[in-house]
Amino acid sequence: MSIKKIIFLAALSLIFIGCRENPIDFDGVDSSFLDNNRDGVDDVSYEITENGYFQLIDRNFDTKMDESVFFGKDELPIKSKSDDDFDGYMETQTVFKDGLPEASVVDVDLDGKYDLFFQYRHGVLLYAEQFILNDSGKNHKIKRITFKYYFPIKEEFIDVSFKHRDFHKNFNNTDQ
Repeated sequence: MSIKKIIFLAALSLIFIGCRENPIDFDGVDSSFLDNNRDGVDDVSYEITENGYFQLIDRNFDTKMDESVFFGKDELPIKSKSDDDFDGYMETQTVFKDGLPEASVVDVDLDGKYDLFFQYRHGVLLYAEQFILNDSGKNHKIKRITFKYYFPIKEEFIDVSFKHRDFHKNFNNTDQ
């Protein structure tokens, strides 16, 4: 999957997060807003926890959850996981600060290591990084693309000596 496609899918995922309804008590209330495509099957569900709640979304209407967003008690998103290529694996993770995306990582090849990293400021994409393996196992590179108004304005390659498993390995190691 190309980095442009991943960027598009990540941006699309974040757009969906901004279009959420707030959770409500559904007893006696019309809950048709949970069925986004009006096929009679709820596409959005909620799970309440001690520290907040999860919003679970089926974005492509195949009855399988494609996105899980955790909201804190203040009803602002804290983190999300999403399956942006709809293959059944939640390869994209995003953390939020004050309800806005702060950073995202993507495991493109599903090997348990992050291949892409996205950095945001105030919810706006600043840059994306792609870890590029060197065939020799040494002197890997990071491809960094800087954005302005979500448009790429600069591309650079950075030589690195650390291993693939260390590429943003400490990204959001906390679970709710």
